[in-house]
Amino acid sequence: MPKLAYSKRGVVVSDHPYATLAGLRMLEAGGNAFDACIAMSAVLGVVLPYTSGIGGDAFILAKTKRGVEALNSSGKYAENLDETLYKKLLNEGMPERGPYTITVPGLVAAWQAVVERYCNMGVRELLGEAIKYASGGFPVSRSLYKAVEYCRGSLGWSVGWRELYGDAREGETLIQRGMARVLEAIANKGFDDFYLGETASQIVKELKQQNCPLTASDFENHRAVWVSPLTIRYAGYSVHELPPNTQGITALQLVKLYEIAEKKGEDLQSPANVAKIATLAYHDRNRYVADPDKFDAPLDMLLSEEYLERCMSMPLPLQSPEIIHGDTTFLAAADEDGNTVGFIQSLYYPFGSGVVALGIPFQNRGFGFDTRQDSPNRLEPGKRPRHTLSVMLAEKDDRRLCIGCAGADLRPQLHAYTLIATLREDLPLETAVSRPRTLAVSDKSGIYLIKEEQKRQQTVIDGIRIESIEYPSTEVGIVNALDIRGSYMKAVADPRSEGVPLPL
Repeated sequence: MPKLAYSKRGVVVSDHPYATLAGLRMLEAGGNAFDACIAMSAVLGVVLPYTSGIGGDAFILAKTKRGVEALNSSGKYAENLDETLYKKLLNEGMPERGPYTITVPGLVAAWQAVVERYCNMGVRELLGEAIKYASGGFPVSRSLYKAVEYCRGSLGWSVGWRELYGDAREGETLIQRGMARVLEAIANKGFDDFYLGETASQIVKELKQQNCPLTASDFENHRAVWVSPLTIRYAGYSVHELPPNTQGITALQLVKLYEIAEKKGEDLQSPANVAKIATLAYHDRNRYVADPDKFDAPLDMLLSEEYLERCMSMPLPLQSPEIIHGDTTFLAAADEDGNTVGFIQSLYYPFGSGVVALGIPFQNRGFGFDTRQDSPNRLEPGKRPRHTLSVMLAEKDDRRLCIGCAGADLRPQLHAYTLIATLREDLPLETAVSRPRTLAVSDKSGIYLIKEEQKRQQTVIDGIRIESIEYPSTEVGIVNALDIRGSYMKAVADPRSEGVPLPL
């Protein structure tokens, strides 16, 4: 069943009840949608520590009285990387986990950028609920317990992870004193303490003891950056996404490719079309999505009708792009002042790198780099990796849609298909979010589809392998979304998750 909240004063939604409640309390106390998102963000990092937290990155896409604004707070790889280690990583490839995969975490800097520009509430008020749950504990949810069980084999090498999460059981209390102390330090000393102060020094020291190449200067140099969103027109709406190094452009390409197929009268739901369109979009992702400071992608060309029509008429690339799963958490809020905020944060893999410092799990975003010589996303010192995180926002007249999800490389498809179902098929947003999904993924044999159905089975249609999974399944991602029509606000949480929406 869809999970909905309606209001004319404000709505909030996240992947955990405690986080959503923290956001609602901010609105009740006089905060705006940005205040609500910071409070929810902080709580999520505590109660869903496998998805996100202050050891990871964040991005924001928001509609305000200033217009549509985008924030990129993804971190860079170590600037002063040892040459021997650098060559080793290029020759052997990036590991999936461990100290070499850690990039500078950007979430705290995102909080700072938002507080300085938009928030009404003080830092201690914003972080108060998160500090309470970190220091006093909270009951372990089913999803957190399942994540711990899933990672027990792959992260058994991490002493810090085992000590903090190894004994977590569903329903039992989890206390994270180290994380509470770091949040307290930020509340007392300000956000800079995480990048410039005593907390930063302690983090760098503990990371170095675990062979992470990040240094104090890497933390000092991190900045969250306000950037210009990418925009296309679809079904009369302006549709916005975050620019590279995110895969937002991949979502926009998917929307336009489906629009081209529809104009040609093709069956949009056919396995052949789903596989072809995904292959084309993700192939361009691999060719063009990278750190914009290091690579100037031809964004206008990639979103042009002429280019995309030419792509649709070409034979498929010989090599299938990699499309993988991952863990993320998306939260959103809207208020009666006209602010609509989509906020996405992540560690990438469950519990990220597996490395824990000061009681904080650190992300493994470095695994997002390529090591191929010809890739614009090739590993380099001081470079941001290609990112899975993005947010979609569509607007026309007095209506706005804000769509986000957990799903790693599946995110562009989830954004595109939710938007298309809502605008082109004219489905209620909650139906678009909750209905069974068919998504393209890949393995060594190439592109295939996963499809939610009533039972598990495998079929082949038009030469495309289809792996059915039982509906509903978190394997096809978790979508949260907002639908704003004038002063009427609707928040939707995915029935596949533990998340809830709440109204003011």
